Amino acid sequence: MQGWDREDISLYNRPQSATYISTAEQFRGGLPGGYRTLLDNSIQGVLVMSGRPIFVNKACSRMFGVSEEELLSADSVFDFYHPDDRDRLRQFAALRQQGDRSNRRFEVRGLKKNGDAFWLEQTTSAISWDGTPAVQVVMIDIHDRKQVEIKLAQRENFYRELFQNALEHG
Repeated sequence: MQGWDREDISLYNRPQSATYISTAEQFRGGLPGGYRTLLDNSIQGVLVMSGRPIFVNKACSRMFGVSEEELLSADSVFDFYHPDDRDRLRQFAALRQQGDRSNRRFEVRGLKKNGDAFWLEQTTSAISWDGTPAVQVVMIDIHDRKQVEIKLAQRENFYRELFQNALEHG
């Protein structure tokens, strides 16, 4: 990547998680032109994966209720998602491994460290990270919006049934 010190982002040769986290800490300040500050002050979570997580910003770790180090040292990001959504995410990952480079935008449920589920809207893109194929995930917490949508759908069903019953019996 242009303008980046290769030593600061040599994140692929990490025999142990502790070594990787140390490298990630060095990398944290190594983004050019204040990009790290930009990413950390974003309301969008950003996660980059190449098999395992290799980059995460503060917004992403806040959404899941874990530290950046916990996300970076995870064996699988699937553990941070609702069990009912993991198969779909694994299917997307399998398509990526087969060469699918399309962007995907979808809603999915994440899991906070305390076990609470919350809704996310995610966009995934195939990228190159220091010459290695990776997936960039950009996410935003849509839990409040989703709760309003659910309540509106429930009200709509209630009034539809009420109207249907009035027509049938009226």
